[in-house]
Amino acid sequence: MAKLTDSLSLIDFKIIPILHDINKETAQFVRFLKAELDSFCGTVRNKRIWFLMSSANVDVFFIRIPKVPDSQIDQVVHTMAKREIQFNDTEHIFDYEVTGEVVESGKNKLSVMFYTANKKEVEGIKDVFIRCGYPLYGLSIAPFAIQNFFKTQWYETKGRNIANIFIGNDYSRIDVFKDSRLVLTRDIKTGVSSIVELMAEHLRTGAVDSDNAISPGVVRNLLANIDSDIEGTTHTAAGLSVGKEELKEVIVPAIERLSRQIERTFEYFTTTMDGEKVDLIYFSSVLHIEKYLSEELSKQIAIQCEIFDPLASVLTKKSFRERDDILPVIAVALSNNDYTPNIIHTKKDEAMEAQINFAERALFALFIVIILFSSVFYVKQHYDIKKKHGVLDSLTKQLQQGENYNSQSVNGMIDSVKKDKQTLADYVNRYMDVAVIGEITSLAPKNIYLSSCRMTFASAPPPAHSDNSTPVIQDAGRVVIDGVVYGKEDKDSALLSSYIAKLAESPLLSSVTVKKQAAEQKPAAEQKPTAELAVRPDFQKFSIEAGLAK
Repeated sequence: MAKLTDSLSLIDFKIIPILHDINKETAQFVRFLKAELDSFCGTVRNKRIWFLMSSANVDVFFIRIPKVPDSQIDQVVHTMAKREIQFNDTEHIFDYEVTGEVVESGKNKLSVMFYTANKKEVEGIKDVFIRCGYPLYGLSIAPFAIQNFFKTQWYETKGRNIANIFIGNDYSRIDVFKDSRLVLTRDIKTGVSSIVELMAEHLRTGAVDSDNAISPGVVRNLLANIDSDIEGTTHTAAGLSVGKEELKEVIVPAIERLSRQIERTFEYFTTTMDGEKVDLIYFSSVLHIEKYLSEELSKQIAIQCEIFDPLASVLTKKSFRERDDILPVIAVALSNNDYTPNIIHTKKDEAMEAQINFAERALFALFIVIILFSSVFYVKQHYDIKKKHGVLDSLTKQLQQGENYNSQSVNGMIDSVKKDKQTLADYVNRYMDVAVIGEITSLAPKNIYLSSCRMTFASAPPPAHSDNSTPVIQDAGRVVIDGVVYGKEDKDSALLSSYIAKLAESPLLSSVTVKKQAAEQKPAAEQKPTAELAVRPDFQKFSIEAGLAK
């Protein structure tokens, strides 16, 4: 375990052995892990816990896609990834990272790194930490973690193409970095186990004891002496004495096989990167024979090889082996979502978070708008109320300081209003007949001729100055209109109906009805000799009665 600050300064680290008989899925292991986490980081606030899972459970690939708009990259990468390998979206986690632009056959393309991880494996790791009460913030693998050293400038690359070669137990891994970015990773089958097997077979040929005495542990201890500065012979439990030069000679076939695989990987890098070559090789190993490997492979590959030791300037008081043991966990502790692929926080998760954040911001903005609108409305209402209070205060002052209104002055005002109303009623009664005649003649359409208009008026209004009643405009009585309409029979009815409708809409008339309607023909001498006029009347007489509006 390693603990870093936000500024990526190392605070503390701790190495804890795990008993071999503890199953990592049992409650016993969960209790063990929780106790260690409580002790190491339980008091830390706002902690972000990253975990380094085995890279054997994650497949990493590099492809090139046509340069397309950002909105189409997801779909294009997913489609081309499906062509590269077969994976199930329900059983695997898929994510990618655009590593840059390249030119291929004269066309601009995007270089993309994508990876797939077993979803069940990832969920199992997450579940263990959730049960401990320490949910994971990030999950990564060694190639992505080693990249953090270059991304954070913990280890200067100085624009060089760097290969980091890790010699594991059953396999080895080659990671190539260009401009501090991972551009190639490949697993090869040659590992420490291959070297141990060669040495074990060599020792068995001269063993005086049983083969059981030449165990893998014994062989590993012998091989670890290759990097020792002490010259001499090492004695085994089987009674054999082995010198350093003999050890080196025995494992030469494994070193040569490893060298060929490294060279093929570098040739592939040169081909895909338009002739660029690896400038520097860093070595690390679970067996801690980096010094011998770097010297031997440097001769065979003809590329500068060095031991990968980015913690040399940080943990100066620790030995190389101690620094090498803690290196992977510090590498993953340097992780950040901005530059480290996070297996439990993919681009799909980022898109979903962006949508949620957008919805939250939109809701917050709407809430602010509602508050502002409510505030403006409140201020306006307060202003209106204050204004009305001012008017009310002004009127109150006028009532208090102005004229004194009494019953006599109020009665005088009422008499004045009555007089005005009576004057208006007199004008209405005086000119009602003229107004009615003008109204019925102006509304008469073409082909309708009025012959007479008779009006009868109601009784005269009461005296203008009566104290016991209010002057009103009286009902003017009734009006009878006589006339004729010329034309064909069907048109006559339409014209007459239209005239009656207009009269009914007049504000001077009410209750308009047809009192009499009769069709007549012109004298025979005036008729034209047509068959149509022989059967149709030429005009109709009518009489309309209506009430005069009050």
